[in-house]
Amino acid sequence: MLALVFSKDAQVQIAVFDSYKLIYFDSSLSVLDKTRNLLGLLKGATLTEVTCIEELMKKCVAGEVFEGEVYNALWRTYTHPSKTLA
Repeated sequence: MLALVFSKDAQVQIAVFDSYKLIYFDSSLSVLDKTRNLLGLLKGATLTEVTCIEELMKKCVAGEVFEGEVYNALWRTYTHPSKTLA
């Protein structure tokens, strides 16, 4: 379903984005949960899936879906892989 983020139909793109935002990045979720959800999407993802997740992230950044701490947690995870999320 994530590949539909590239649909030619704008309504489909919006529906896919809104669905992922609601399920994985809802404002009721903690920063830690949002970060874990994003990392979970990336774990074991194929190149095609990573490309779709990148597009999803681009839309999240444009829509200001994430708090700054999500970016900080991602940065720490990728720069210090031996440290896991608490």
